[in-house]
Amino acid sequence: MEFSNNLLSKKNIDFINSKFSNKRFKEKYNKYCQNLVTLAAFLNFEKEVLESFATLLIDFIQLQEEENRELLDSVQYFISKKGPELSLKTRNRILFHYIDLDYPFKRSIVATIVNSLKENEIKIEPIKLNQLIEDSITNNNESGFRYKQISVLELFKIVDNDSKIKIVNAIQIKLKKQFDFELFYNATMREVISLNKNIFLKLIDNLDIDKCNPAKRPRISWGRYEYQDVYLNELLNICFKYHLQTNTVRFQKFKQINCYYEWLVDMDNFDYKNFDIEWIIAYNTVYFNRQMSKSKKTIAYILEYLKTNRDRRIADTLIEIQNYST
Repeated sequence: MEFSNNLLSKKNIDFINSKFSNKRFKEKYNKYCQNLVTLAAFLNFEKEVLESFATLLIDFIQLQEEENRELLDSVQYFISKKGPELSLKTRNRILFHYIDLDYPFKRSIVATIVNSLKENEIKIEPIKLNQLIEDSITNNNESGFRYKQISVLELFKIVDNDSKIKIVNAIQIKLKKQFDFELFYNATMREVISLNKNIFLKLIDNLDIDKCNPAKRPRISWGRYEYQDVYLNELLNICFKYHLQTNTVRFQKFKQINCYYEWLVDMDNFDYKNFDIEWIIAYNTVYFNRQMSKSKKTIAYILEYLKTNRDRRIADTLIEIQNYST
């Protein structure tokens, strides 16, 4: 603990935050901290020592003026390994530190902390919950509201029934008063609210394919490929999650967009001479993979491809897909 106390000390973080610290020093210091937190995830501590380290860590995190993505990944890994061993008080401190941040990468760590908790294990004060709902759902016009919105939807898994009712009511009122597709999508996919088929089918019917322009982004940017439309993919993700058939007349118009959507909405009636193997990793969600597992033609094509191509990405994705066919 002596090394941890020295490395994560307020004195060091004050220096890092000061004008005297340069970029190279910050990068090296952050790397040391990242390695320390990752190492701590592997070590076996007595409960008292683990609590002391976790308290030191959260004190250190709260003093940082800039969020560090690599350190965040290490903290997330530490929580995934040690979370259940930490006291509720400590997990609560870490949880609400990240919920209160307007930081794009925080959603994964919030989900990790939530997954270390049992339902009703944590109690959110009504004032705090009301403020979260106000900031993320009711008045979602401030910077970073979407990140808080995701956090509230993650919290839904573990809060008490009264809190669940408050969150659901706020979402339903918001959607009725001012429809927000991202809120509808995220709440429906997390089963915070039930799928409203009437609303959903109207979204499908009203989607103008002439305006459905695939996202113009580099291939490595957020996993979005140039032939995809993110909004349409999210609609189809809902279909696949809730086992809605996409090979019906209602969905035929999407085949006109490009070959990718021609395949996606009707995999077994697609001409695989036009198939691109990259499609199976282009939007790699649980429900897209499950949908692919139902198509014998898609599976057959992938297997045939792997006979003559050593492609780890495709092989790993095939394993994920076949997990849903067993």
